Amino acid sequence: MRKEIAQLLGHSYSAPKKLDETWKHERLGAQAFLRTDAWKASSVPAVGPWKDYTLLWFTFPAELSELEACVLNSRSLLELEDDWDGEGSPGYTEDHWKRVVRFLSDNANWLFFRLNERLKSPEILPGPNGSLDVHWKYSDVELLLSVPRDLSLPATFYGDNFNRDTIKGSIDFSRETSWLMLWLMGRK
Repeated sequence: MRKEIAQLLGHSYSAPKKLDETWKHERLGAQAFLRTDAWKASSVPAVGPWKDYTLLWFTFPAELSELEACVLNSRSLLELEDDWDGEGSPGYTEDHWKRVVRFLSDNANWLFFRLNERLKSPEILPGPNGSLDVHWKYSDVELLLSVPRDLSLPATFYGDNFNRDTIKGSIDFSRETSWLMLWLMGRK
């Protein structure tokens, strides 16, 4: 599946090599998401505040295979053509879908490698006005993230952790986004 994800995102894939301790420190240290010249990763535009860098991850570790399968299955949304719902909704573009994938990959890997938490698979659904909706619903918390078709606009979200608090607002993917996933996981 890693090869499929890499190809879908337009990157080459090679099987993982044995990593030295320098990379392990880099991956788990404060600069976890930044690529250095010592490690030649495929170039993926930054999702976090590190605009001059690239992300280490654009796929998922084996422990997150359920999330990886969810992402691959969501690719079928790209087959929806304009007016797919009979109400004039536009179809979905590859760049729009990749924006969602990068958000999920960045945050799922951050949670896994930094906090040893596994992000459960959301539903990735067609939303209103051409948005892609990412929906997590657990027994104690629900979060809906609506990613607009216009890549220059921020995503909007609404979350409810049933009787404790609700959150809503917008989130700019060019800035830090892990706080939203921490809220989803019950951490603040």
